[in-house]
Amino acid sequence: MLQIKLYPRKEFVGLLADSGKRRSFYLYNYKTVYVNVDDIHAGMLAHEMSHHIVDEWFGGRLPRKTAEIIAMGVERGII
Repeated sequence: MLQIKLYPRKEFVGLLADSGKRRSFYLYNYKTVYVNVDDIHAGMLAHEMSHHIVDEWFGGRLPRKTAEIIAMGVERGII
């Protein structure tokens, strides 16, 4: 089951080691999408959710570049 955790920018930045450069991310091991609610849009959420859907469909993690290509296609289709 996919979990989606929503955080205001101040708390979200504290979750990352990259000082808040990302606006959302998906962690495979936790099956969780983390989102900065101050900077969210439907395409972004669809992008992160697609990582989970693809992982579940293929029974594990795809290579990072392959997963990103699929997720970017999903995001562009939503925008």
